[in-house]
Amino acid sequence: MAKMVDLNLEKKLFVVAFILLALLFLKPFTTIDEGERGVKLTFGRASQEMLKPGLVLFIPVIQEIKVFDIKLIKHEEVTNVYTKDVQQAEIKIAINVHLEESKIVETYEKYGQDWFRKIIMQRVQDSTKAALGKWDAVELIANRDKGAADIKEILTQSFVGYPIILEAVSITNIDYSEVFEKAIEAKVVATQRAIESQNNTLRIKEEANQKIISAQAEAESMRIRANALTQNASLVQYEAVQKWNGILPQYMLGNSVPFINFAK
Repeated sequence: MAKMVDLNLEKKLFVVAFILLALLFLKPFTTIDEGERGVKLTFGRASQEMLKPGLVLFIPVIQEIKVFDIKLIKHEEVTNVYTKDVQQAEIKIAINVHLEESKIVETYEKYGQDWFRKIIMQRVQDSTKAALGKWDAVELIANRDKGAADIKEILTQSFVGYPIILEAVSITNIDYSEVFEKAIEAKVVATQRAIESQNNTLRIKEEANQKIISAQAEAESMRIRANALTQNASLVQYEAVQKWNGILPQYMLGNSVPFINFAK
């Protein structure tokens, strides 16, 4: 009897051990990290309840967990476009997007885990071409931020109805053909030289004007002084005294001191 009990216990322990090993091998649990959300599938059908960060249990073979990243995704895309003046350019843009958290289950049902390629990629290409095709090539170089804003506006409209939130768009590089870039460089140099020449002309004119003003002021001063001297004899003597060095001449006729009239 005791041996039979022992055998039954051994069988039970074996079954328990087998189940534990099977569970460990099949791994009926997973972890969803912060910045992630999950969708539980049962026989391939998605549960409508979104899974939040933490430990998640499921039945192996029957159930499966799909994990989605809802953190900000920074993506760079290179697109060939034609500007308004028919110049071909290679544009590199950077976008910051993330999934709308409340639509994770809908995202899986409509697009699966390959949602980024299916929703984002082609729309980025199309929006870049549509936005920058309205700019002249040279203007685009000087207005890169405005060009990026145009792309963002068109791209945002294209995401209406999709589980995508667009945070930012920037143009990180613009490459034109070598011939066109050399032409731009030559134009910039010519413009800078023209500005420099214009500034020199303005400087010369200003200096000439200053000299004229100074000469006019000096002439006016001399005219005023001449009028004053003509009208006032005492002022003539005063001016003479101002210029006299104080030394009397060696030979003088009479006893008068030159320039000084003490008569009242």
